Amino acid sequence: MLRRFALLACLTVAACGLPPNHALRDWARTAGIAVDRPSLAPAAAGDVLARQAALAGWLQALAILAEEEGMPAFGPAQGSAPTDPASTALAGVLRTAAATPPNRGPAVGADAQDEQRRLPVAIRAADPHVQALIAALSADMAGGEREEYRRALAAIGATHGMLAARARHLRQEDLARDLRQAEDGLRRIMLRLPPDPMVAARPRGATLLP
Repeated sequence: MLRRFALLACLTVAACGLPPNHALRDWARTAGIAVDRPSLAPAAAGDVLARQAALAGWLQALAILAEEEGMPAFGPAQGSAPTDPASTALAGVLRTAAATPPNRGPAVGADAQDEQRRLPVAIRAADPHVQALIAALSADMAGGEREEYRRALAAIGATHGMLAARARHLRQEDLARDLRQAEDGLRRIMLRLPPDPMVAARPRGATLLP
């Protein structure tokens, strides 16, 4: 049985933390749900399931990072390590984030400080691996409702790429507005995808971040 690629998240809140980035948090949560469609994987395609779990796990982690501006600490959960290069690299991004304390930096402006925070650094480091996972998953999906899944993947890839390009400005209202629009568009795509029976069969409260 495929061992799920998962990440253990432990939230630690510092008194000096910045306000949560709700638009980023909400988009990342929605994107993680959209990616997690194991019943769409072709039969006997364990690598597809592993890529889905890796990508959904990163998006769930991103939602937690956004909640407290990079304060969670991450470590690998029990289970076998992913063998897909992009999945392995994405896990490495989170290990680096866990080992890097938030850098408040000198009081020389929000953009300069954001440049040094581990949330923007992690987003930029993760983006090429996120795009590689999306490309690989899209190549495995064709026909029927999988076409809608491919559209959802493309939308997630575009938004994540936007985040990487604008990582210095994560707290700007313009970006928050764009993220809310991206989430609305992704939700419209998801309305055309039926509920995944394999996800529905999981125990209540189950998550890729146990």
